[in-house]
Amino acid sequence: MNGKNYDNVSNTKPEEKKSTILFEELEPLTGNPNVGDLLAFKMLTMSSDGHTMEASPFNVGSALHVNKDTRMVDILLQDTLHRQRNAKTDYNREEHPSHIISLKINWSTVLEPKLIQRAQTKIS
Repeated sequence: MNGKNYDNVSNTKPEEKKSTILFEELEPLTGNPNVGDLLAFKMLTMSSDGHTMEASPFNVGSALHVNKDTRMVDILLQDTLHRQRNAKTDYNREEHPSHIISLKINWSTVLEPKLIQRAQTKIS
């Protein structure tokens, strides 16, 4: 041939840059979130031994409804951020398929609330 090695050439598109969130760099969220805010937070969960409580990894989701009086927040969790194997607080959006879960939680019970992105405001 022409001396070029084409053994590693494939017809797939080039690898896209993956979105990674570094939670320790996010702005802490004080007070209640607003509807549409993209949030990260931890919750207390039962440990694998079933005898103690422990902080969960960061959950990520959008606030769907916020009751400022009761501090109850409806959140659409996006299970598209998974812990990377070698990094304690880096999560990668594209490694796993997306599963969506809804959650109603008292915002005063969350741990380490962080603001990923403020809700988009519409200008009329």
